[in-house]
Amino acid sequence: MELKVLGIQLIGIAISLLMVFETRVLYKRGHFKRKDLLIWSSVSLGIFIVALFPIAFANFLNIFTNISRGIDALVVLGLLGAYAMVFHVYIRNQESQRQITDLVRKVALKFEETEKKKKKSKK
Repeated sequence: MELKVLGIQLIGIAISLLMVFETRVLYKRGHFKRKDLLIWSSVSLGIFIVALFPIAFANFLNIFTNISRGIDALVVLGLLGAYAMVFHVYIRNQESQRQITDLVRKVALKFEETEKKKKKSKK
């Protein structure tokens, strides 16, 4: 039984280290903002700590959540975290759509202005 927990711990540690590496690479390439780097590095650190100390983390959650089983508290926190991330992505998507709409309007107005100048110069 202990071997399975150790295997899951190793998988959690590996995932957290891969996330840190990928986050740094994306930040250095300019695909991530500093805020993204901090958020995902924090998430990676959280996964690393939980993977290293699952029983201590379960006891810690039990103190604050009054949920007797640590895995239940972890599932609840995971769902809340996933909801927060989905909300964050939704907000960023809305902002991107607004920026695209503004850009399309500007390009359309510039195109219309250029077409009017061409028609006047032909006359």
